Amino acid sequence: MSILRYKKQGGFEKLVNSLELTSPDKRKKIMETLATEDPVFMDRVEKSILSFNELKSQPIEILMEIVYLLGSMQYVALALYKLEDQEFAEKIKKCIPQKQMLEYKDALDALAKVTQGQREGAQFKFVEVARKLQAEKGIKIKSYLVDENNN
Repeated sequence: MSILRYKKQGGFEKLVNSLELTSPDKRKKIMETLATEDPVFMDRVEKSILSFNELKSQPIEILMEIVYLLGSMQYVALALYKLEDQEFAEKIKKCIPQKQMLEYKDALDALAKVTQGQREGAQFKFVEVARKLQAEKGIKIKSYLVDENNN
């Protein structure tokens, strides 16, 4: 795996978006490998990665739009399953439209045993939708720390 392809135009964002949707263990290994080629570049990549937990700082209006764009309350139920940060969980629950609350409760009741991978996958979906919202509507969620000299 070479870092050079990510230094081409558009490559930086593509790498960041890909790593955002990669399990933490695998992400760490990839980043360590690429950091041997260019630690400064990978430092910018690391600082640009948006995590599910960082969405907590977003205004309720943006979270409402993310929940709406997710479409399925199953993603919401999985993402919030045994979430340690109850304040964040409650903030997201407030974003669920009243007419979809029953769907959310049904999805929650259907969760007998959720794997970490399923929960991470649902949280990745939140991040993916947030980045899509950022790209399509110009809403600043988290900036890409692109260096014009290398990209």
